[in-house]
Parts: sequence; structure tokens; C-alpha cells
Amino acid sequence: MSFLAPLFLLAGLAAAAPVLFHLVRNRTREVKPFSSLMFLEETPLRMEQHKRLENPWLLFLRVLVVLLLAFGFARPFFARPQLALSGPGTRTAVLLDVSGSMRREGLWKQACAEAEAVLSKAGPSDEVAVFSFDSELREVFGFDRWREASPSERAARVRNALAEVQPGWDKTVLDGVLTEAALRVARAGEGAALRLVVVSDFQEGAKLDGVQGYQWPAGLQMVLKPVAPRETQNASLQWLRGESLGDAPQVRVTNSPGATVEQFALSWEAPGAGSQKKDVYVPAGQSRVVRLPEQGAEVLRLSGDREPFDNRVFRVPFEPRRMRVLSAGLPPDDGPRSLAYFLKRAFPKTPAAEVEVADPAVAGWAGADLVVLGEKASPDQVEAARAFATKGRMILVPAESERVATVLGALLGRVGAIEARGADYALLAGIDYRHPLFLPFADPRFSDFTKMHFWRHRRLDFSGVENVEVLARFDDGSPAVAQARLGAGAVVVLGSSWSPQDGQFALSSKFVPWMNALLEVSSGRAEGPKLAVCGDRLPVPAGADSVRFPDGRVEPVEKGGFFAGTREPGVYEMQPVGQKIAVNMAGEESRTQPVSMDRLQSLGLPLAAREETGGGGARDLEAVQVEGRQKLWRWLVVFALGCVGVETAVSAVVSGRKMKEGVS
Repeated sequence: MSFLAPLFLLAGLAAAAPVLFHLVRNRTREVKPFSSLMFLEETPLRMEQHKRLENPWLLFLRVLVVLLLAFGFARPFFARPQLALSGPGTRTAVLLDVSGSMRREGLWKQACAEAEAVLSKAGPSDEVAVFSFDSELREVFGFDRWREASPSERAARVRNALAEVQPGWDKTVLDGVLTEAALRVARAGEGAALRLVVVSDFQEGAKLDGVQGYQWPAGLQMVLKPVAPRETQNASLQWLRGESLGDAPQVRVTNSPGATVEQFALSWEAPGAGSQKKDVYVPAGQSRVVRLPEQGAEVLRLSGDREPFDNRVFRVPFEPRRMRVLSAGLPPDDGPRSLAYFLKRAFPKTPAAEVEVADPAVAGWAGADLVVLGEKASPDQVEAARAFATKGRMILVPAESERVATVLGALLGRVGAIEARGADYALLAGIDYRHPLFLPFADPRFSDFTKMHFWRHRRLDFSGVENVEVLARFDDGSPAVAQARLGAGAVVVLGSSWSPQDGQFALSSKFVPWMNALLEVSSGRAEGPKLAVCGDRLPVPAGADSVRFPDGRVEPVEKGGFFAGTREPGVYEMQPVGQKIAVNMAGEESRTQPVSMDRLQSLGLPLAAREETGGGGARDLEAVQVEGRQKLWRWLVVFALGCVGVETAVSAVVSGRKMKEGVS
């Protein structure tokens, strides 16, 4: 039998009180009537050397009540047998947290010490593997390598592999890591006891909800080993994402609960920024939003905090873009029925960008970002547009009529175009929302194209052209939006036009974002994310073939793919297009308060034991669960109440008997 609160057993010493009460008596047992004592000599009372207990059953009941209550408050339970951490045949996976919050002083050293403790207890028949984790699980030393090494070399090899691991800057996705680690341990072999040892700071920002209700492998037990820093106070910085359109940058300063330091200062890190600081007062457990003067600096620092790991944030200084769209071969702007009218209004001026729609005869072809080619374009304009696209840009060709086949034939080869007949109107179908042109509408809130009707459209035949990708179709199956490769660039063809005579495209809410997406893809200067967090996958803009890291090194990237190397904070630059992205540590990692014990209990983890730091001592979480199921204290209290009732009855009988003896 074990006890959850063994100190209450000291209350059992109170059982001596009934014994003392029964031994100590201030009057004689019998009273004898006697005459006057004035003629007798006074003699001192003689104390009895031996006292005899009266009513031992009454004494037993009173002592039993006290002992039962003491045992009940100590909360006893029958502990089930536990697997030894590294007993015979135990397969143990040690998971070491390497997320951003583990960069706090002393945490990584404690984590390595916990791993060393597991290695020192491993027996010859045990298997131990070490993994690191943040947003994903990584193998440091696997079960296969453990089996390949001789017993005398295993611990040394694990230590060598562990020496190459250091905490990073990524966020903690603990639920996904635990479920994946459980599967790996279960698949590593059969017939062994399974154990996960999780070493982490278990901070509040860790993602845990995904393990609720998860079916863990049979026989798996989990040991949680928390590590705690010497300094528990922390203040952090976090950019507000709304500052990328030219407004004054804003940052949120958050102070941890219970902090004694509440006065901080913000300052830019940049040549010429000077030593000007902005004082910020943030009470413990609260946050403040601070608006800062716009400067060209990329780094903002928070001073006054005792934990420096999250006191710097990066940003991309705002730079408005100037872009040019060339219009060749379109009818002149004669009001809201012409293509040119809507083309000029598709690119409104914003604080982030200013777009000029110009005639190539006036502005020239140099420096253009997108070309819109109408069916009246001259052969020279078509040839110039073709050369423009082969350098990595894009041409937009609306099918105003069947004559568009002439322009497309000069650009791509043989293309057929006939007027579609039949239904009153056509709708879009089969839209590829993964393509950059339709990616802005991938969210279900914006993906409804059913209210956009096309009164007229052309059936385009690209059977004679190679490398054609249909991005959307009309409901009759003919291409509505198609992209054909042309050198390093592409030609985007619409199966209709945006004239109100042809349909509702230009009058819909989809026209402006679609045209701007086309411009950004063609220019290779897509806005993309200005702010990201460590671990994010960044889309590689068109024209980019490498990325420049914050430390200055340059590595190639897959064109048109995603870049997943954002492992450290700083400003990354996609080259040669010059797109910059500021990457910061996730704000969740700054929520450094440890998660509550009740939260860990409620998740349904197959817990074996958990070491607690701070407050002195250790607490067995599984013991809490077992005792909560058994609830032996209730039976002890019920039994004690029963003893009280019996004692009351016995006491009444004894008292009545004494009264009768006294009367007689």
C-alpha cells in the first residue's frame, strides 16, 4: 500500500490521547459515606503505582477512529506494478525539446543531464534511442544504431551524437511529436516494454490539444521530465502583422505573470538610428501595444529583460513598389464598355504599390512587368511581346473574338478559336486553386465563382501547342483560363474577355485580385509574406533560384516550390528578385510559464511518472490517477463514522451502568 499524502500519518499520534484520558483520573473509583473527620489525623494521599484501564473496548474504538481518519487523510492506494525505466527488454525513446524556449539559460544543460541519467541505467538487453523535437521529430540516435553498437560503446556514441544538437528557434508542437514518437517506438520491434521519456520545459505555448483521445500503443508508458530555468521572469516582443502597408510599425510587449521588472525600453538596431529609446511600462501578466516611428532598420531590441532569448524581432522596412503594365492591341478607352477602361482600374494605387498602365509605343518595352496583348496587336508588337515573355515574364491575351487565333498562332503556334454557341451563359468549373493565379481564392470564403456569368466565350483548341496547362474551364468543357510556356515565361489566355458585353468578370469582386496576382507572378516581385515565423514554408516567387540567409550564405532553392529552411530568426532574401521576408520566433515560445498539472492529467497521456521541479519533492501523477479511481479514503471515513456510532452506543451503556452503581 502507498500513500498520496503520507505526512498525514503523523496525525495518528493523536491516538495516544484516548489512552491518556483513560489512564488519568482525578477521583476515586468508589464513594463511601462517613461521619466527621475532625478527630482523624491528616495523612498524605498515596499515589497508585499501577493504573488499570477501564472499558478497553471503548478505548479501542476511540483509538481506531483517530487512526482511520489519519489513514483516510493520507489517501492510501494500492499501487500497480511499474515497469523499470530500463529493466530487461525495455525500449526507451528519449525526446529532447530543442524549441526556442529551451534557449533559456541552463535548460539545455539540464535536458542533457536527464538523457545521461537514462543512458546510465540502460541494461545490456535494453534499447535506447534519442530524438530531438520542436515542430517536428528528428532522430539523433536511432534504435538501429543502438543495436549495431557494442554494449560498451553505446553510451559514448549517443553522447557524441547528442553533442551536435543544440536548441533552435522553432515552435513546440508537442502533440504531433508525441504521437509520432509512440508509433516509432512501437514499430521498432516486438516483445519489449515501451517507454517514452519526454524532456522539456512544458511551457504554456506548446501545442498539446491533438493528443486528447488518442489511442496510444498497448503497453506504452510515458515519463515527463520537466526542466526549469533559474530565472522564471520573461518579457517578449511580437510584431503585429498589420504594419506591412506603410503604417507606423506596431509591436506587442508582453510581461510574464509574477514578474518584478515592469519597466523596459525599445530601440532600433541600425547605423544612424542613434541611441534613442522608447520607454515602455508593462505590468506583470499584461501586454502593451507600442507604435514606433518608421525607420529603415530591420531589427528592434527590447532591453531591461532578464531573459534575452526573445528580445529581438526582425522586420522588412516598407518600400512601395512601382510597376508597369503595357497594353498593346486593345481597343482605345471609350468608357465602361471597353477592355482598356477596366484594365486601368484593375490596379488601384495603394500604399504598397503604384501600377502604371501604358502604351509600349510611348513607354517602351524596357522595365515592363506585364503585357496585355489584344487581337489588334501588330506583328511587331507580337514579336516584341514574345521576346518579353521568353525572358521570364508573362503575357495576358483575352479572347475578344475568333480573331484571337491569329495572335496566339504567332506566339505559340497553331491555336484554334471558334465562337461558343448554346446556353444562355457559361460558368467556371474545374478551377486549379493551387496555381498562383487562383491561390488568392483558395479559402472557401472566396472560392465561389458561381455568381460570375459569361454571356459569350470562345472555344479554344490548344492541341497543336505543347506545355499547355488548363487552369479553369467553362462548364461546357472548353478552356476558360490556360497557361502555355514560352521560353522562361508564359502566355495566359482567357477564353473570353472582361468586357461587360462578354460577361461579369470585370464587374465581379474576383477581377482586381486576379489581375494583381497575374502582375505579381509576372513581375517576379510577388508581395508574399513580409512576416513569417521559424519553421514556416515560404513560397519561392517566380524568377527566384536562390535564398540569402541572415548570416550571409546563399543556397539554391527549387523554382516555383517552397523554401523550408527558416530555422533561425532574421531577414531572408529571395534572389535575384530581391524579395525579403522577416522571420521571427513564434510568439507561443515566449509563453514560458509551465503548463499546469491538471492540464497534463486531463490529456489522457499514458503517464508513468513525472518529476516536478520547484516546491521541493516529486509527485507521481499516475499515483494521483490510481488513487482517484480507488478512493479508499471514502471507505476509511465511512468505517470511522461507523466506529463513532458504535463508540457512542458503548459509551452510553457504560455511563448508564456507572450511574446505577452510584445510586446503589
